[in-house]
Amino acid sequence: MRHPRERLLFTIGAAVVFLYIFLRALLVPIIHDEARTFQVFVATGDFLPFHAAWDAGNHVLATVLAQVSY
Repeated sequence: MRHPRERLLFTIGAAVVFLYIFLRALLVPIIHDEARTFQVFVATGDFLPFHAAWDAGNHVLATVLAQVSY
């Protein structure tokens, strides 16, 4: 049988992780990365996958598929 303090610590840890994931789901835009990739690289025709900005546009496969479908 587990110790009650261990169960309490696990419950608190799980609640903190769940709260973090829930807040990230609410606050992080869903399509920011892909939309910026499209606007910066595909729509302009300036396709430089390895010179991409660190925050977006560094997904080579997504950029290539967006360019092909555009």
